[in-house]
Amino acid sequence: MEAFQVQAVDNPENNTVAYQYSLKAAFADPSSNRQKNYYHLLFFLQLERTSGILGDTAVQEFRSIVLSSSINTNFQAAHYEGGVLLEDTPFEGKYQTFDFPVTLELPKDLGTPTGVIAVLRSVPEEYYRFFSAVNRQRVNPDLPFAEPVILFTNVKNGVGVFSGYSQDFLAARIK
Repeated sequence: MEAFQVQAVDNPENNTVAYQYSLKAAFADPSSNRQKNYYHLLFFLQLERTSGILGDTAVQEFRSIVLSSSINTNFQAAHYEGGVLLEDTPFEGKYQTFDFPVTLELPKDLGTPTGVIAVLRSVPEEYYRFFSAVNRQRVNPDLPFAEPVILFTNVKNGVGVFSGYSQDFLAARIK
């Protein structure tokens, strides 16, 4: 995984900084086994700042990076709380590279972005279907002629999804 800072623009009016990044992530999908695999790829921005009387105490904070829904395709969808949901149909059994543009506006006093943590979750189909439907519903909330979104659920007499996942993570410094 790599994270490149493209631009940082100071906004003195509201005391923020707008950051633009290019996030590159890659992983190998398991060998073709004629079974679909589903993933949730998340990114967290690592922020560091100093505090204390002499500025000698380092404080770290992690913020979820929410991607724009403009990256949505038939096989990937931006998750509303961060990251992207992936179905392996286009790259089944292959090494796949993804490039995501990110724009964040953060308060200056929050800290300096120093790194990105990538978390790759292997999720069941039910997780993918539920959160993809929630994403489609959130993208088109007030369009009266839009196709209605039926939420997938595997909860008897309720709405939601009951599932689990396994995950692995990798940290990278911002270049």
